Amino acid sequence: MDETEIAKGLQTELISYRVKAQVRQKGSQLHVLVTRAAERQVNYAEVFEIVKVSLERMPLQDTDKFVFYGRVSGSKEPEWQKVGDIKPNLPAIEFDMAPADEMRIVDLSDLEMVPTPFSTVPQSRPEPIAAAARSGEEPRAELNHALRSTPEINNNHRPPTAVTPKRRSQGEAVKPSDTKSSSLLLPIGVLIVVTAAVGGGWLWWDLSQQEGLLQQVRVAEAAIAPAEKATSLDELTKGQQGLEQAIAQLSSIPDRPGSLRPEADTELKKLQGRLEAYRQRLQAESPAQERFQKSLNLVREAAIQVQNPPHNAKVWTDAQSKRQESLNLLRAIPPESILYGEAQRRIQIYAPELQQTTAQLQRQLRVQRALRSVSPQTTSSLRSLKQKGSPAAQFNATCVPLVVREVTPATIQSLGFQPSPFGALMCNYLFKSL
Repeated sequence: MDETEIAKGLQTELISYRVKAQVRQKGSQLHVLVTRAAERQVNYAEVFEIVKVSLERMPLQDTDKFVFYGRVSGSKEPEWQKVGDIKPNLPAIEFDMAPADEMRIVDLSDLEMVPTPFSTVPQSRPEPIAAAARSGEEPRAELNHALRSTPEINNNHRPPTAVTPKRRSQGEAVKPSDTKSSSLLLPIGVLIVVTAAVGGGWLWWDLSQQEGLLQQVRVAEAAIAPAEKATSLDELTKGQQGLEQAIAQLSSIPDRPGSLRPEADTELKKLQGRLEAYRQRLQAESPAQERFQKSLNLVREAAIQVQNPPHNAKVWTDAQSKRQESLNLLRAIPPESILYGEAQRRIQIYAPELQQTTAQLQRQLRVQRALRSVSPQTTSSLRSLKQKGSPAAQFNATCVPLVVREVTPATIQSLGFQPSPFGALMCNYLFKSL
C-alpha cells in the first residue's frame, strides 16, 4: 500500500474523532501525523491504539515501526508523540479436523454477524478463510473446531453416551457434509468489509461537506459589521439578510451521531443574537424611515406638479404646501437615527426650492390680481382667438397690446412689473388658462 491508501484507511477508522491523518514512509518506519482543530480535544493515547491496530491489519511491506505525532491545527510543533511497533500478519493456523468426543459442533448459520463500523477493537481476519478457500480445503472444519462448546450435561448427571456410528448399507451413496454455512462466510465477510468501507466513505464525505459549510458561514459572518456600526439602511438590510441566510445554512446540518451539529448549534446562538440586534435596530429606525420616505414622495409630487408653467395660484400653493411638509418631516428625524445625516443634507437642498416655489406663487398672485383690470370684452375676444387654434406667437402678438392698454402703468408698477415683460407674462398665462 502506498502513503495515500494508508492515509485513507486511517482516516476512515478515525472519522468519529474528526481529525485529519497524514502519512509519510521513511525506510522501514511509517510517520503518522494526526491534526485536531483548536476547539476540539482529542485523547491521543486512544487514537494511537486505533492507528496501531489499523496498521497491523493493513498489508504493509518492510515496515515494522511507526512514529505517531499529534498536533493542533496551525501549529508547527507536535503536542504528543509516541513510537509503536507494527506486528506482522500471522499465517493461518491449522486446526484438528476431528471433533473431540466430549465436544459438539456449533453450526455457524446460527450466528448473526453484525458489522461494527469504526470500531476501536481489531476485527477477526478473513485471510485464513480466503486461503483455505483458494487451496480447496474445507474452511468449516477450522472455524467449527474453534467454536466447539463445552460438554453437554443432562439433568440426570449421567456421562455422555458415545454415539455409535450408523453402518452404511452396501451401495448407499455417501452424503456430502453440509457446507452451506461455511461456504457463505467468505461472501458475507466481503460484504461486511465493503459495506463498512462504503459507509465510512460516505460519512467522511458528509463530514467534509459540513465542515465546509461551517467555514463558509464563519467567513460570511465575519464580513457582516455589528448592527450598531451600520451607517445606512441598505447596510442594515443586507446585514439582516446575510445573517438569516447563514442561520438557514447551519440549520440544514443534520442532528445525528458523528455530525457537526453541536458546533453548528454554538454558531447558531451567536448568529441569532446578532440577528436580533439587527432587527431591533431596524425597528428603531422604522419611524425615521417612514418620515424620510414620505418626505421624498412629497418633493417628487411637487416637482411634477409645477412642470411646464405658467400655472395658476392654486397649483403653486399646493406645491408650496408639499415642500413645506417635506422639510418638516426631515427636521423631525432625531440625531441618533441612521438617517439623520442624509436628512440634514436634503434639508439644505429642499429649503431653497421651497423659497423658489413661494416666489413663483407670489408673482402669480400679482398676475391674477392685474387680470381684474382686463375688460370682459377683451377676455372674450382672446378666448375666441385661442379657440380658432391660433399658435402662441400669434396669440401673444394680439394679446400684449390689448392687455398693456387696459392695465394702467400705475397698476403695473404697483405690482412690481415693467410694461413689456408684464404683457408677455399676462398673455402666456391667458393662452394656457383660457
